[in-house]
Amino acid sequence: MCMKTEKMNTGLFDKITMIIPTMNRYLFLSRLFRFYESYAYPMQIIVMDTSDRYDGFEVVEKYFNIRQIKYRKVKSEELYMAKIKYALDEIETPYVVICADDDFIIPETVEKCISYLEENRSYSVAHGIYYSHYIEENENRVLEFKNNLLYYTTKSIDQDSPFERIKSLYNEYRGSSFYGVHRTEHMRKMWKEVVDNTSDPYFGELIPQGLSIIFGKLKVFNEPYMFREVIPISKNTLREGDAYIPVRDRADYAQRLDKASCCLARYLAQYDNVDIEVANDFFRKYLERSIAGGRRKSNKRSYLPAMIIDKCLPDPLARKLKTINFKYFDKKGRERKNKREAAMDMIINDGKYHHIYKQIESIVVSARVNVITSKKTENSLWNKPSRP
Repeated sequence: MCMKTEKMNTGLFDKITMIIPTMNRYLFLSRLFRFYESYAYPMQIIVMDTSDRYDGFEVVEKYFNIRQIKYRKVKSEELYMAKIKYALDEIETPYVVICADDDFIIPETVEKCISYLEENRSYSVAHGIYYSHYIEENENRVLEFKNNLLYYTTKSIDQDSPFERIKSLYNEYRGSSFYGVHRTEHMRKMWKEVVDNTSDPYFGELIPQGLSIIFGKLKVFNEPYMFREVIPISKNTLREGDAYIPVRDRADYAQRLDKASCCLARYLAQYDNVDIEVANDFFRKYLERSIAGGRRKSNKRSYLPAMIIDKCLPDPLARKLKTINFKYFDKKGRERKNKREAAMDMIINDGKYHHIYKQIESIVVSARVNVITSKKTENSLWNKPSRP
């Protein structure tokens, strides 16, 4: 098992608790515990479990005897929003971070986030670069660990005005502050509002993300922060019985939308000099656009020339002209490419975080191999609901 190479500041880690919501996915949870075992469990962890069956529980049971890990069994009918609120009710540390049971948050970058928030009271949340990972079987039936970048062009949101920060969040930000390091005092307010105003998993992510930016600024570090498991389930769905129903197709969609937008508007009017009706109209439009699948229109100056070239010219000439367009005209495209290459270099090619990448690869692949060789069925051990 690869170990960390830099000395960790245990004093800072005493100031943070990690919340891990889980449901019927004990093998995912065991992977995460194996990862933090190599760090000697640097922070307090609280597991909120709504499982309604115990297939694979034996693989995680031993970890619940570790001093830094608390295990809480929650009624299986409780939604993940309630689990997070229950956890926050008993957390005593000034900082908190949520980690899904199938993801990996990197302690080295968590440490940087805590340190920054300690020194900058105007900031409410901090995170770094997000990567994705998944397992794929090649033509020789060998399991391969694949990865990609999720959020790597995101910039910090540092305007003094909450309304200006919110505009940046919804028009320019490409990331997810949901899994960032937060101040606990803010998280308690955020998740009380979530539980009071929605039972929808999608609004349950949009409301706290908006409130965190109203409460303070967002710091984004140019460092790997999180590896997220790719799960092929649409995130804007809501479980009802055995069917996944798109949020906009629900009979009470209008009421859900109104409640979420009014919640955000109320806080924006309180924290900034914004008329509540103006704020409500802004949030309603954003939430509808976000649920429809996007935030803003694509950069036509970058993409339109390439589209025209593709459709109108022979392939060899098209490739040459697209290269010229990218080299001399598509400045934003070049910036994205450079950032992407720099972000990938940090985890591959013996970059600074390469040992952590290889460690996660080893844990993920070995866990899947154990499932394949187990007498239990793969579905019973790797259940994948839309939100634990």
